[in-house]
Amino acid sequence: MESERGKGFIKNLLEWFKSLGISLAILIIVLYFVQPTAVINSSMAPNFLEGDRLLLSTRSAINRGDVVVFNSGIEIGSIRWERLSGLQKLFIKPEAPMNLIKRVIGLPGEHFKLEEGIIYIDGEILEEEYAKGVTRGQMDLTIPEGSYLVLGDNRENSFDSRDDGLGYIDGKDIRGKVFFRYWPLTRIQTIRGAR
Repeated sequence: MESERGKGFIKNLLEWFKSLGISLAILIIVLYFVQPTAVINSSMAPNFLEGDRLLLSTRSAINRGDVVVFNSGIEIGSIRWERLSGLQKLFIKPEAPMNLIKRVIGLPGEHFKLEEGIIYIDGEILEEEYAKGVTRGQMDLTIPEGSYLVLGDNRENSFDSRDDGLGYIDGKDIRGKVFFRYWPLTRIQTIRGAR
């Protein structure tokens, strides 16, 4: 009887370790391909609002119209850091580079022109149903290989590739593309890039 109880205990222990191992493997795989993030500014309003919680695909190809989160190389700073939640403050330091969320407008090697509020890609007018406001500025350039041109959907209130402080986004700095909004519950949805 004692030996049967011992065998039962060992069998249960092995099952528990097996379940734990499978759970950890699934977690590692999910975290390798998916990352959570939050919107902390209004440059993508009304499509993405401050406080929205999003999931990023870290292994997907980047296309025009995709919404991406990237390392801007710009310090968060103490003022923005103070606006973060207590949980975010545990993982983010004021001197850490700020992650921004923007929409990919121009792809590597394309000719981008912005004139009188109209965007041209390789000479063709880009139709943008997601953009809010007037797209200010004048630009006429070719996007370098490995780089992307990004703009906020809220064109009149966005720090983006039109600004010298940001410019092009190196593909290596892109953390991932947004594929799902899970918070707030009233705005849960799958996110697809606009074409």
